[in-house]
Amino acid sequence: MKKIIFRFDDIHPLMEKESFEFIISLSEKCASSILLCVIPENKDLSLVKRKRPIKYFWKTLFELEKKGVNIGLHGMHHFLRKSKNSILNVSRQSEYTGLSYEIQRGLITQGLIKLRKKGLNPNFFAAPAHGFDKITLKVLKDIEFTNISDGYYPETCKKYDLNWVPLKTWSPNTRFIGEHNTVCFHLNKKNIEKVKVGILDIINKKNNVSFDSIIKSSREPKNKDHFINFLYIIAIEFLLLKRLVLKKLK
Repeated sequence: MKKIIFRFDDIHPLMEKESFEFIISLSEKCASSILLCVIPENKDLSLVKRKRPIKYFWKTLFELEKKGVNIGLHGMHHFLRKSKNSILNVSRQSEYTGLSYEIQRGLITQGLIKLRKKGLNPNFFAAPAHGFDKITLKVLKDIEFTNISDGYYPETCKKYDLNWVPLKTWSPNTRFIGEHNTVCFHLNKKNIEKVKVGILDIINKKNNVSFDSIIKSSREPKNKDHFINFLYIIAIEFLLLKRLVLKKLK
């Protein structure tokens, strides 16, 4: 049976209120299957959708976590720089890639401290734009922060002493290889209803599971896992190249 969890990126006090309210309502149906990627101190102006913070934003996150929703560290500022050397090939931007160990450790630990001061207990790491390098992974290992939401393995695998919970689709209806998957969403007013239909379909088929259960099943990757991971890397490289060519043709 397919085991699916739902990840929502770019959670911060100045996000769209409608998107935040949708997540709150969804938590009544599948709290333990929800991953919220929270930006401790957002400085990405493209993500600012309001003039004033959502009322009781941090208190609401605290209540959602008590209900079973999983809170994750999504960078420190979501301040993206151009980068070509990230481990994954989803984007050419990153908040971490290429920075020294000291700087990366400072960003990650500062982000965790800020979230914990809000009463939250983040239990996974999700790099903005999926951009990170081996130094990022060493920092996570050194501070004993063991869960990372990313990668293309067919199931949750342990690599570099971290549990990699695979993220292979950005739409609930997209097929994927393997038993485990995280569907990654960037919510906005226009896509909420479409996202809702896809998520409810997964829930009705009982294919959603808790984040904890996926972590507990983490294992060492086998040869076939590495092969499938490689296939996804090639496929995404092809899609990025295709997108670049179409953009230039326009």
